[in-house]
Amino acid sequence: MNPVPPPRVVIKSNTTRDAVITIAAVTALVALLVIGVMQLREKPQGNSLRGKIVEKVFTPMKEEIVEFNGKRMKSNRESDGEYMFKVRVDSEGGRVFEVPVSKLVYVAKNQGDSMTFIRPKSEQK
Repeated sequence: MNPVPPPRVVIKSNTTRDAVITIAAVTALVALLVIGVMQLREKPQGNSLRGKIVEKVFTPMKEEIVEFNGKRMKSNRESDGEYMFKVRVDSEGGRVFEVPVSKLVYVAKNQGDSMTFIRPKSEQK
């Protein structure tokens, strides 16, 4: 016959030391997530430019914009044209940038107003 195995010994695995280590690790992880979110909320420092609107340019291009999501059509809308500001930035030696904007921004701002925009991708630091 088979001998009876000895009874199992249950060892307590939740010691105070384990609890402190777990709390410290979770706190550090949450702190890293909070720091990451705070840095994402900040505006880019070196890539932001500010200047005065020199000219408002509207190029009429009646077109239909169709967006796809995979194989299905996501949206279908019409565009009046291209809205753009020419903005002179004195900190760049008086250089004039062409900044594409939405229709709402185009209507809201006038020539001579100041505008902050992101430097073009080809010139970002």
